[in-house]
Amino acid sequence: MNKILILLSLFSIFNSCATKHNLEGTYNSKISSNGFDKEYTLQLEKKTFKLNFYTKDASPECFGEFRVIKDSLFLKCYEENSLISTINSGYMNIRNYRLKIIDNQKLMMIEENLVLSKK
Repeated sequence: MNKILILLSLFSIFNSCATKHNLEGTYNSKISSNGFDKEYTLQLEKKTFKLNFYTKDASPECFGEFRVIKDSLFLKCYEENSLISTINSGYMNIRNYRLKIIDNQKLMMIEENLVLSKK
């Protein structure tokens, strides 16, 4: 009986210490760089995402799957099968991203040094 109580206590301690993130939703950020405005939008669903960049001349986007490891969110874009998609202004050259999870309302794009906030 004591072993069961100890195991249940340990399980509840480990379970309460585990980080649980509710990341689903839409995140945005707007910046100005070199006189041009750029807007980032990231939509997270259960295990998939859509990432867009809007600028004056282009609006690249990608779709893919994400995973959470500790305090990081890893995005991996699906491969494009169409040659036309890869040469137009909607193709995103970078296909993998790492974001730091600040909290359930904010993510930081490491490469861009940019914070995305949940709507």
